[in-house]
Amino acid sequence: MAIKTKTNTPVNITVSQAEVILSIIIGNAQIGGSQVKFQNEAAILIKGEVKGFSLGPGTGLKNKTLEIITNVLDVNPGTNNIVITHQFANGVPDKTVSGGTVDNAGDIFSLISTYHFI
Repeated sequence: MAIKTKTNTPVNITVSQAEVILSIIIGNAQIGGSQVKFQNEAAILIKGEVKGFSLGPGTGLKNKTLEIITNVLDVNPGTNNIVITHQFANGVPDKTVSGGTVDNAGDIFSLISTYHFI
């Protein structure tokens, strides 16, 4: 079982006063989980499946940077492709789609993403 790691370029997310909701979708019938926390803070906000998680009002997020690590186990025998979507309700852009390919079934794809709220 090999691990392939990809680090995304940081993305700016423009927010207003509205509550920002995060969902992480793992596609292609693969399985996995995520760890979400703010940069330079030890506390993990949520880990595992992330669906409809409130990050709080946009005004409280401005100038903060969110770090997301998503690990995906390739369990789909039909493809070694990995697709991960980060959705930010009330943020612009409202979603990013990332992915890659692992070499063999049973390998792990680890995606590291950072989002700066402005």
